[in-house]
Amino acid sequence: MNNNFRFILIDDVPINNILTRRIIEKTFPGSSVIQFTNAEVAIEYIKEEFQVNIGTEYTILLLDIYMPVMDGWSFLDKFEQLNELITSHIKIWMLSSSVSSTDKSRANEHKTVQGFALKPFSATILKDLIRNVLPDATDFS
Repeated sequence: MNNNFRFILIDDVPINNILTRRIIEKTFPGSSVIQFTNAEVAIEYIKEEFQVNIGTEYTILLLDIYMPVMDGWSFLDKFEQLNELITSHIKIWMLSSSVSSTDKSRANEHKTVQGFALKPFSATILKDLIRNVLPDATDFS
């Protein structure tokens, strides 16, 4: 199985994106990673890029909840208004340092959210996430 995946990272703290990117690149070398510190810019990128280049593989989007300008919840509201051809190819995981059960419940209310993971992000969380989003992806250690 090809373990080269496509990721979008959205977190307003640049060091979080850098660390997450490094974990992805170390765990799954050759994977594509694009990162954003502004959710509004990210939603515009998705609208433009995926309208012409959906591809056949899934994209895994790691979304921080609490950000200025546009938070993760507002991002989800905009994302869920996009064409279903786009939204069906992007699997979203919420990332947060919050252990709030309210945040977890709220994330579960969004049909486009696959799950909720606590920061700090790790290779173990990444592998579990991949197995959840892509059940056939079990042949990596």
